[in-house]
Amino acid sequence: MATSVSRSLVLRSSIWLVSLLLWGGAAAPGWAAGEGDRLFAAGDYAAALAAYAQEVAANPQAADRPTTLLQMARCHLRLHRPWLAEVRLRRLLNEDLETDAAATAATLLDQLLVEQRRWEEALQIADTLLGHQPVRARPRLLAMRTHALIALDRHEEAARAFATLYRTLPADQRPAVEEVAQRWLAARPDSFLRSVIGAFDASFPADYALLMLIERLRDGDPNLARRLTNQFLATFPGHPRAAALRPPPPPPVAAPVVAAAPVAVVPPPAVVRSYDAGRIDLLAPTTGPLAAIGNALFQGATLAVEAYNAQRQPPPGSPPVTLTLHDTGDEAVQAEATLRNLLGRDPLPVAVIGPATSPACRRLAPLAAAVGLPLITPSAAAPDLPLDYPYLFRVGMSDEAQVARLVDHAVRARGARRLACLYPNNAYGNHFRDLFVEQARCLGLGLVAQANYPPGAVDFGGPIRSLLAQEEAANARLVAERPFVAAPPDPVAPLPWPAESAGLPAPPPRPNRPRQISGIDAVFLPGPAATVGLAMAQLSYYGVEEAVWLATEEAAAPELIERGERFARAAVIATGFSPTASQGAAAFATTYRSRYGHDPDRLAFQAYQAVQVVVAGLAQGVRSGPDLAAFLGHSLTVDGLTGPLSVEPGGEIATPPVLLTVRIRRLVALPDDLSEITTWTPPTGSETAGGARATDEATPPTPATNPEGMAPGRFQEDRSEIPIP
Repeated sequence: MATSVSRSLVLRSSIWLVSLLLWGGAAAPGWAAGEGDRLFAAGDYAAALAAYAQEVAANPQAADRPTTLLQMARCHLRLHRPWLAEVRLRRLLNEDLETDAAATAATLLDQLLVEQRRWEEALQIADTLLGHQPVRARPRLLAMRTHALIALDRHEEAARAFATLYRTLPADQRPAVEEVAQRWLAARPDSFLRSVIGAFDASFPADYALLMLIERLRDGDPNLARRLTNQFLATFPGHPRAAALRPPPPPPVAAPVVAAAPVAVVPPPAVVRSYDAGRIDLLAPTTGPLAAIGNALFQGATLAVEAYNAQRQPPPGSPPVTLTLHDTGDEAVQAEATLRNLLGRDPLPVAVIGPATSPACRRLAPLAAAVGLPLITPSAAAPDLPLDYPYLFRVGMSDEAQVARLVDHAVRARGARRLACLYPNNAYGNHFRDLFVEQARCLGLGLVAQANYPPGAVDFGGPIRSLLAQEEAANARLVAERPFVAAPPDPVAPLPWPAESAGLPAPPPRPNRPRQISGIDAVFLPGPAATVGLAMAQLSYYGVEEAVWLATEEAAAPELIERGERFARAAVIATGFSPTASQGAAAFATTYRSRYGHDPDRLAFQAYQAVQVVVAGLAQGVRSGPDLAAFLGHSLTVDGLTGPLSVEPGGEIATPPVLLTVRIRRLVALPDDLSEITTWTPPTGSETAGGARATDEATPPTPATNPEGMAPGRFQEDRSEIPIP
């Protein structure tokens, strides 16, 4: 009897305890969760799972419910039941996205789906949950989406996902994303890296794509790697990897300079000489066949010295500067004799501006290097000339810089994506064609079409038809790769010509002109001004009517406007100097014009900037030739008339290219607001620019055929008689 009573009491106690746990859980919240945590830590995952389940059932509205669901999912994972863990994780994310537990659940679910190669499902879940605009779980969901896109080989979308994830994370969590992005970019081809650089410009992941491209090109194409390194340092100056790419800064220069401190950039001179820190000598051909060049150099350098000495508050310790001219005649023999005579006397100048020609530079550079005398030429144009001589420097705009500026403007400012090139079939044209292809490749673009013509040609019909055929073939390939469904025909019949309804004769048909196309966005036209002007007009005649014409410095002449007529308004020319480029350039041009009675040319401008580079070194304490060479042997920036002068380690002192366009039959600096450049006006019937009717046999313009006889182009401007400069 006693035994049955005791069994009844135990049963009643058990039922009461279960009832207390189920009904009275709110009275003791968290007890089962705490017990589950203890069991989980002890490794008893099955018992911990039961305790967590009891907590969820007893306290469905508890604040720590997301944490409890997360722990249940972890128990299932430890018990090797991933399908049940996925159920708990999905339930948690559907209920809550604003807790740390939800963020962790997103990470665990991402790992589960990746391990099971269910990438499409992971992408769908991430997109669905991101549609709720979560805050706490957003970074983990973005990471899930990025992983899925990478696994699905949707790399363009993955790059955008990486950028979004990077912006979302705090600074202390970004290095992990950078490491993953670097491994991902390392497996991508060069073309993809260039597309990332062009798409993201000055933001992540363009920085690591640029670094990866530099590393790949370092051995195969060191010149391109060097240019990309300069681009990286200019775009990402504060990047953690910038310090490793940046050359060491020049050592501080004291007066006098201790001879025991060797200069790492240039070798020490074979003979130690004394120097006059306030003296600059100019080697220029002021007589003979090159007198025009020499006089321009002398005039520009003279104004620069006067401007420096006229400063109200010159830098402390900077001596006044004098300029001494040495005539080098034809520079064939006299230049070397002049320099030897100069080197035979002490003290030496701190620098020599000149000589003017590349052959003279090659003969004189070893003589100057023997005594540590820097030569700064403002006019020698041979490629890679300064790289061969440590004491030789060159001021000017490189071919690479002007092409890069043109491509950058066409792609970034004009939105051009379909590029073409029409170039002369000679060394000049092929050189610039290669540079154009290379710069376009750096931005992830290729040429739609390219064609050449014989030097001196006036009829470009054949090459232009070749361009159009290549463009049409590119369109056909695009359609084949991306088929589309044609729009249904318009059911509305076209309205009759108004004149017919009034009983008047219909207008005459348009002349038999080539078909119109609009696929090419920009055409690169290296060559002289007259040739480029004719090519622009004939390209428009053949239907390339919405392209911008990109031209090199050789086209910056009045002949461009004379031959190109109204079509020249679409031209963008890269040049080294324009009086309209900046206030400093305008002031220099005004002073030059008032002093010498004519406008300055590029050579005078570059001589002015050569002196600016020297006096910038004097302002930093340079007092001798070797110290000036050391100062210029490092990457630094000097203020110039049209912008900062970039002094590169190879001896190039690069002036920033200036973009010109045509306004009212004059070449002017390109305005920042592109809406001020041109106004689009579509062709109207067979009217000509002069108001007359075109003949039935329309012919492209040549020097013997006035372009006024063509069908109208896109740009209408004031045709008043304004003299061409």
